[in-house]
Amino acid sequence: IASDNSFLEEPVKMSQVVLTPAERAEIVIDFSNDFNRSFMLKDLTLGKEIMKINVNKVATTHNQLPTQLTTIEKLNPANAVRTRKFVLGMSQGHMTINGKSMDMKRIDELVPQNDIEIWDITNMMGMEHSFHIHSTHFLALERNGSPDNLTPAEHGYKDVIRLAGRDNVKVIVQMTDFPDESTAYMYHCHFLEHEDDGMMGQFAITNGEVAINVGGQETRGMGNNNNRRGQQP
Repeated sequence: IASDNSFLEEPVKMSQVVLTPAERAEIVIDFSNDFNRSFMLKDLTLGKEIMKINVNKVATTHNQLPTQLTTIEKLNPANAVRTRKFVLGMSQGHMTINGKSMDMKRIDELVPQNDIEIWDITNMMGMEHSFHIHSTHFLALERNGSPDNLTPAEHGYKDVIRLAGRDNVKVIVQMTDFPDESTAYMYHCHFLEHEDDGMMGQFAITNGEVAINVGGQETRGMGNNNNRRGQQP
């Protein structure tokens, strides 16, 4: 019924859900007709049993999930003023984003407050990664070129998204709070050994005239001035 940061718009019936490290899902299980039965929640990837559920009471109340849980206010991709590209890969034996390992002294991206952006994230490796953005949430637009490749559980607001080997995902994001060009937030793979090996970068939220780093190039712009659209690299 819910993803990382919001309800789904309507309940989705599923028998399993795929979660990468730090992804969350909220589920409702109906045991009303299962008195004296037992169920096991399992990690199907590792074949591990997680939790056994014994239904030892007869349900005394019966509540139906509503057919609509919420209405998500969706950002319009046509209003995006730029696309940022993030490539997850390897360089000189370490995991990187855009060819760079994490450096606490470096801010990699400057993001104007309230600008709507598309973040285009590509996993160049054969192994699974994830992508987590601090200080905000986002909506997934597509996976490998099509919205049909997103799972039903990925249709709410999120802050982590899974990338299988060679995956590409596009998300739409808007930073609305806490502009401070000198204070950095992070984006990174949420596999602990991957982020520790360098697959992490930093961004700052800016207000007013800013230098915008997009794909390694810097230009000048005025915060929320939509007249910039199409002029950024």
